Amino acid sequence: MALPAAVFGAAGLVLALCVSILSQPDFFHLRLWETNYRHANEALASGDLELAEAYALASGKYAATAHDPLRAALSTRQLAEIAMRLDRPAEADSLIGRAINLFAVIEANSREPLQRKVIEQELTLCFLDRAKACAREGKLAEASSACERAVDLAGKYWDHGKDQYSGVVLSDALGLLANLEAKLGDRRAALHSARRCLALRQVFLDGKSLEEVRTLHAFLARQFREDAGIKASADGYGMPELAAWANFKKEAAALHRAGDNARAEILYGQALRLAEQSGQPDLRLAQTLMEIMAFYRDVGRFDRAEYFGRQAVDLWERLVGSLDPTVAAVHSIYANILLRRGKFGEAASQFGRAGSIYQGIARDTAAAEALANYLLAAQYSDRVRDFAAADFYAGKAELFVERLAVDRGQKRLYWRDIGRVFYAAGDLPAARDCFDRAGLSPARREPVTTGQSNAHPNH
Repeated sequence: MALPAAVFGAAGLVLALCVSILSQPDFFHLRLWETNYRHANEALASGDLELAEAYALASGKYAATAHDPLRAALSTRQLAEIAMRLDRPAEADSLIGRAINLFAVIEANSREPLQRKVIEQELTLCFLDRAKACAREGKLAEASSACERAVDLAGKYWDHGKDQYSGVVLSDALGLLANLEAKLGDRRAALHSARRCLALRQVFLDGKSLEEVRTLHAFLARQFREDAGIKASADGYGMPELAAWANFKKEAAALHRAGDNARAEILYGQALRLAEQSGQPDLRLAQTLMEIMAFYRDVGRFDRAEYFGRQAVDLWERLVGSLDPTVAAVHSIYANILLRRGKFGEAASQFGRAGSIYQGIARDTAAAEALANYLLAAQYSDRVRDFAAADFYAGKAELFVERLAVDRGQKRLYWRDIGRVFYAAGDLPAARDCFDRAGLSPARREPVTTGQSNAHPNH
């Protein structure tokens, strides 16, 4: 009878521990918040607004019960978005006000710069939503004031890092502000806001935003047609050149996909000449250089790809900085081109630069990209016998393995590859630790020097 008693005693201990954990209200409430918040977003995306509202109300209740102000703020903003889409702007305005107050309290108590940035980005969207709600209610002065706050917050991060997210939000806020200022009669302020919006839309130009630029340009021409000086300024945005630049790139990409690379090359050249006509480097030129680099890579002309890639890397770094995933992608693409040119040391340096940029980005997918690029940097540093660099990059790569949402077998492959780099670099304690994590027997712990791994960036 002793064995059953021991078994039942152990089972009782486990059961008591589970009850202790699960009896904590936050455990259930936060899990339920996450489930309902996700379902609300899915219902919003599918257009089922009534179901979305039911889930959002439930998520808000669970966040409040768990005394979690951040989740409560997110749920409140979600409810405001649903109210706007259900054409209840007054209710949406009230909900947004509550969300703004919650985010402001969280921001005031935040000490981490990255956390403050995320909260301020949420505040930016709240002020933009409030501007839209007030405009729907006809409260134009309040809408303009809220929109100015959104512009200030988005502009802060755009001016600092030139990241695409802030640029897109800022251009949306400026477009709305220009319309509000025009309706309020402040036409010169409207022109200034529209000019800034046009400049940003040209940076992130695609088919949709080109139409938005055309609409804004027409808006300017209508609003300021009686003022000769302002009309001339409004007409001076070079819309024909901008449209031609976008169309050259679009047609070149289509020809490349169809296999007509000779004509695609001509059109890419025309797009490049138009981008260079501004007289000073801008993001239009940087985007064009990146696309031409990728084009020459795809057609196997790696000497030309390297030539344009070097310019693209330098210009993107200079204009945007080191907190944008586009810049990291440019480095990684350029690194792969250098590999095809046999320049393994230079490629390792570019992979390392891409890894460091992804490391600074607060995004789940960035961890996988950081690991992949750091691991490639380590392996190709090992290949050119730069063991100090190999050891450094391997140390960076191992920081990200356990953060990946992959199965244990995949993680063991990463630990194996990192361990082999450490082994080749002579860092035996680090190598043994990685091999132990990979579950490798001593006979399978040989180093690799081919520069190949199971982790390649998808470029």
